[in-house]
Amino acid sequence: MLRVVLDTTVFCSDFTLSRDSALKLLESARNGNVAIHVSEVVIAETKRRFDEDLRNEGRSLSDKARNFINGRFGSVFEVDIHASVQSAQVAYPELLDGILHGNGVIIEDFPQVSHEEVVRRDLERKLPFRSGKDKPSSGYRDSLIWLTVLDIGSRYKDDQIVFVTANSDDYTDNRRKS
Repeated sequence: MLRVVLDTTVFCSDFTLSRDSALKLLESARNGNVAIHVSEVVIAETKRRFDEDLRNEGRSLSDKARNFINGRFGSVFEVDIHASVQSAQVAYPELLDGILHGNGVIIEDFPQVSHEEVVRRDLERKLPFRSGKDKPSSGYRDSLIWLTVLDIGSRYKDDQIVFVTANSDDYTDNRRKS
């Protein structure tokens, strides 16, 4: 079976998985043609990013609306973007959970890995850790996501595993072993 593991970047480009490619993938999962896996780490990151991105877009839209209303149109109407943003922030976690569960997505628990193992991977600069003299270590959550992908591969040895991410630089580098 084909098993597709989704990274946070997939959700951040389509928070409700409503674009055509996502809809086709979800349909394939519902039909039993593919198994979709999503890590709890990815779900937590996605919910946080939705919140941050929505807040930032809301601020930008509020500024534009304020300039529009205070411009040549005066105060003919009001726009309450803040309330809409708050409403969406409250609704999104349940909406995402419904999308995942309603389409048979397999939710992967946080990987059972010790801090010692994660620190070892970081010190050995194993991807997805990005550390060096000129920049601090980063990649803790990405490392947990990658360890989840490896775990799925070890549990389903006869299946094809595809990891879908828009951030391939964090996970691929021919100069280093994973």
